[in-house]
Amino acid sequence: RVKIEHPVNVAARYLNSLEIELTSKNSSVANLALTCPNGMLGKDFLEEYINTYNEEGIRDQIELADKTSQLIDDHLSKLSEELSSVETQVQDYKQSQGLTDIASQADVYNTQSASVGQMKVEAETQYSIVSSLNNYVQGKRDHDQLIPANSGINSEALTAQINAYNDLVLERNRLSRIASSSNQSMIDLNNRIESTFNSVKSGLQNEKNNLEIQQRDISAMYYRNNARIRAIPRQERV
Repeated sequence: RVKIEHPVNVAARYLNSLEIELTSKNSSVANLALTCPNGMLGKDFLEEYINTYNEEGIRDQIELADKTSQLIDDHLSKLSEELSSVETQVQDYKQSQGLTDIASQADVYNTQSASVGQMKVEAETQYSIVSSLNNYVQGKRDHDQLIPANSGINSEALTAQINAYNDLVLERNRLSRIASSSNQSMIDLNNRIESTFNSVKSGLQNEKNNLEIQQRDISAMYYRNNARIRAIPRQERV
């Protein structure tokens, strides 16, 4: 006797017979057990289930890479516009003020100005990156999306927090395909995600505040040093 059933009903019956258990609380490895009257069908189901699970895990990694790439592209575009503006300002400055030549004191000030100028650009770049990430995180209403990683943040602690959060989200996404929201492992994961997200959120805001202070201090040094250059008698111009 042949019995024909809808594929959705068959899949639901197999899923209800599937038992999943993590090897430990913090492990990403799970033991799968299936109660099935037909051993071959059960074996085929488990193999296909695992293959699908792994394919979706790869798609998650691609999604994270795409988000990170988009953030970097947006930042590079903005940075390119800012650098173009800076170059124009430098040219205007040279034409209007000129730079002292020969004088050793002027050479010292010019060297200092270049060094402080580099620090200024770096601080502004970091502030731009952190601000973009901070705005992204502040606008998140749920914790089912990844945070762009490898975006160029200098803070190793903050980068580690973001990576930890993304790892937990990916783990939760994988587990949600084989476990219900009432599963204790899912509950524990959601609690850890919530806690880690709050740490990232707080860390980004603190980093942004610190960079604002750093930018003010460096800008003061930068303009003070340039004022010294302009004050040097104009003996010779380049």
